[in-house]
Amino acid sequence: MRQIAKYIFIRNSVFYYRRSVPPAMRRKFGKREVIVSLKTANYNEALSATYKLNSIFECTSQDNSNLPCGINLNSVKQIATKLGFPYETIDLSPELPSKSDIDRLLARLSALDHIDKPDIGETLAVAGILQSSLRLSQVAERYIELTEDEWFTLSPRERSKRHNPVKLALRYAVGAISDKDVRDVTKQDALSFKTHLLALIKAGKLEATSARKQLLHVRKSFRAVLEADFPDLKNQFDGVKLGVKIPGKSRPSHTQEEVKAMVGAIAKLPINDELKAIMMIASHTGCGPKELCLLAAEDIRLDHAIPHIYVGPNAYRHKVKSGGARHREIPLLGEALEWAKKFPHGFPRYRRDNGGEAASAAANKALRGISGSNIYRFRHAFKDMLRNAEITPDLQDSLMGHKTPGIGSAYGQGFKLQQKDQALKKALNFLIKQPNRIYTNDYTNQERN
Repeated sequence: MRQIAKYIFIRNSVFYYRRSVPPAMRRKFGKREVIVSLKTANYNEALSATYKLNSIFECTSQDNSNLPCGINLNSVKQIATKLGFPYETIDLSPELPSKSDIDRLLARLSALDHIDKPDIGETLAVAGILQSSLRLSQVAERYIELTEDEWFTLSPRERSKRHNPVKLALRYAVGAISDKDVRDVTKQDALSFKTHLLALIKAGKLEATSARKQLLHVRKSFRAVLEADFPDLKNQFDGVKLGVKIPGKSRPSHTQEEVKAMVGAIAKLPINDELKAIMMIASHTGCGPKELCLLAAEDIRLDHAIPHIYVGPNAYRHKVKSGGARHREIPLLGEALEWAKKFPHGFPRYRRDNGGEAASAAANKALRGISGSNIYRFRHAFKDMLRNAEITPDLQDSLMGHKTPGIGSAYGQGFKLQQKDQALKKALNFLIKQPNRIYTNDYTNQERN
């Protein structure tokens, strides 16, 4: 091979492009020099192709993680389309570049024939060396895009509650291992993140439960992004877990005596009547504040032979929490029924995006003045009432909105309202005056006192 000009060589009447790779770039290229046949015996054509290959070589040699403003993979793909070919990556790094890669590169050079001095975007489009990249700080937004089907029907408030924990977790990760490209994240980086979280726990700056959630959010968001955009990459966060033992902090429930005393005190509290009704119904049904705040008029079924509420999808919510078993009918008894009759159309004061949180805060403030309690403990007490009344576990699940374990739980239509009513009368017998209801198959008979 004989040199004709800088980077231009000839062998058997065919011109070649030959250029040494700087030592600092040999790991990236995987070779000491680049040799590409220009597939021409015409010197002027070889000279033109060499100029363009030099531009490609320079682009390949530099760090493309910090490209000029407006130049990214999407913009380069658009430029390629304008030049008349679909953008595809070409890998010139192996010791022996594939013939197809070289042929595609040479074929694309003709797209620059009418351009005297190709800019960096045009050069990158022809070179095909710009690969998909994603910074650690961009993973959360990409994860949100990929999981849009899971949240697009939610309200803005609910979306934020789903997305913010993931964004926070990735911010923790960036702080621990820097904002590197996801392709460069190593197992050591994942372990460093774990060590960082452990240090925050030891310093009292982060609860162990929160730290575990940070690790979980990073792991699941990485998994989704890698499967979609980088299927050949391994999720380095898989298998990385915090083994810190977390002492149980379950909320204690109220005793029957406490529930009875609190029910008697709620009506006298200096709060609005809608909140009193929500608290009273919560104490008799085990429902959460948000479940009750977003009830629609059609969900409060007082003209039924067994008055009840339906907790499920309506105009104000797409679904209740995880859906499924959380969608349920619950009979109304005692004070819960009386207060529901005062608000047969629901609770407009709290029927809004953050209404459940507002009702919870106000109820907790009021309850602290009675027993230092909070409204969520009513749900725990409700579960104990069902247990103490020896209600079967599957019927307990049906009233609580829990999914019953086992394949068989998915069969059939579930418990009838009559069965739920009888179970509740048994569980709440210490709290309510027993209504004497006569049940029929169509529940047309009305309640007798």
